Order: sequence, then C-alpha cells, then structure tokens
Amino acid sequence: MYKHIQKDMIPFQSIENTLEFMNLLHSAIEESSEELRSRASGATLDRYKSGLTLALYKLNQLSIHVQKSKRILNDLCLIRSALSGEGIIEAEKRHAKRNDRDGATVVRPTYAA
Repeated sequence: MYKHIQKDMIPFQSIENTLEFMNLLHSAIEESSEELRSRASGATLDRYKSGLTLALYKLNQLSIHVQKSKRILNDLCLIRSALSGEGIIEAEKRHAKRNDRDGATVVRPTYAA
C-alpha cells in the first residue's frame, strides 16, 4: 500500500498505534475545551464570546468524530484478531484492558453464531 513512501514517513504502523494517537487527540481536545470554557465564562465582549462559543462547538464536533473513530479502530482490532485465529473472547479482553487503561468507551459488538 505504501510502497512508494519511505518507511519512516508512514505516520501509523498499525491500527493499535492509530488508536493510541486518537486517545492522545481526544485528551488534547478535552484540555482545549476546558481552556475555552474558562475563557468564555470570563469574556465580556460579545464578539469574542461568540467566537469562543463557535470554537467550543467545533471542538465538540471534533470530539464526537474522534470518539466514533476510536470505536471503529477498536472494532477493526477485534476483527483482525478474530481473523488471525485469536479467539474473540481473548481479543475482547485484551482490547478492553487497553481501553480501560486509556479511558476509552468500549462498545461490544454482538457476533452471530
């Protein structure tokens, strides 16, 4: 897939690395949101306060997209583990342990027999 790109230029070597990045991004979004909320509470100029409110709205949208992406990446990890022969139960336990450590919300898929 990335044959024409140098190996050190590939940003994410695996789904797990990408999931870790998304966890870091989610933390950064939360920190930025807190800072903007505190600024907005002390803002006196209407135009400035409106700008902060818009920025908070956009950060909230980004947070929602990041959370959805984290769920999709988690699902992909589970699917790959299941296809590689690792049992689904073991894969779920491993991913649940990682997500508990990272503070992510895990949505458990149901599997057809």
